[in-house]
Amino acid sequence: MFVEAISEQPDYRDLARIAIQREVRNGGQVADPDFAAHHGIPPHGSVALHVLGVPAILAVDPYVERARSLTDRIARICAQTGRGLVRYWPEIESVCSNYLLTGELPDEGVARDASLVYVEFLVLIANVLGRDVTGTMAALAAIETGAGEDRRVAEREAAWRFAGL
Repeated sequence: MFVEAISEQPDYRDLARIAIQREVRNGGQVADPDFAAHHGIPPHGSVALHVLGVPAILAVDPYVERARSLTDRIARICAQTGRGLVRYWPEIESVCSNYLLTGELPDEGVARDASLVYVEFLVLIANVLGRDVTGTMAALAAIETGAGEDRRVAEREAAWRFAGL
C-alpha cells in the first residue's frame, strides 16, 4: 500500500493515502511491519482498494453480483499484466478518456478491459450514492455479451449514459 501511496498516478496514489489514513484513524501504526495485515492479500491488484473494502462496499442492490464480478475482472487484468498494471496507466488513461469522449474502444487489450472496469467501478459508486444507473449498467452488460456492431452500439450507449450520471 505504501508503494501505491507514492505512485505517479494521482488516482492510485490518492486511494492508497486515504486507505492509510483510515487505518491510522483505526489505530494502525505505520511503522509496524504488520500495518493493515489483518486485511489479508488482495485478490486484485490494489492493496488500497482491498483495504477500503472493494468490492463489498460496492455490493448494493440490485448490483451485488456485478460488484463481485468486478473483482474477478480486476484479478484477470492483473494476471494478464503480471500485477504490473501501473505500467499500462498512460495507455489506459488515453483509451478511457477517448472512450468517455467518443464512445469508442479498441477491439481488445488490457487498456480496453481496464477502461471498462474503471467505468463500471464509477457507475457502481454512483449506485451506492443513490443514482439511477439502470441504463448504464444494462449497456455495460450488453458490451460483455454483444459482438460486432451490437457491441459497438452498446459501448457508445454506455459512454453516453455514463456522461449523464
